[in-house]
Amino acid sequence: MLERVHPARVIAACRLFLSVLMPSAFWAVRQPGVPLQPILLVVGLLVGACDSPESMSLHMLIGWVIDEDGLARGGARREGMFWACNGVFQHLSEVVIGGILAIFGAAGLDPKRCAHDLWL
Repeated sequence: MLERVHPARVIAACRLFLSVLMPSAFWAVRQPGVPLQPILLVVGLLVGACDSPESMSLHMLIGWVIDEDGLARGGARREGMFWACNGVFQHLSEVVIGGILAIFGAAGLDPKRCAHDLWL
């Protein structure tokens, strides 16, 4: 049974579950008289369980791409190129996030203040 489960389906199922869980959790937290700590505990555990297989699944998918590329090229392997591209994109995403945070700061966002307090 498990040999037929594709890693992309695992990621998609976890993301679909989270897309239903998070709005439900926000709704539950806003209800009067509902204790906050148990909801946060359960939601935190479920989010952690749904995020845990993603890293392993993504590495499996990259490994499959490397194997298929090697088969398509008559056995010539180029996994260094795949891992280098992966590293470049991860680094660039960190640079872009840092730039966006700098833009927010230049626009006047004060990270020491809660956004909710600005509307009160």
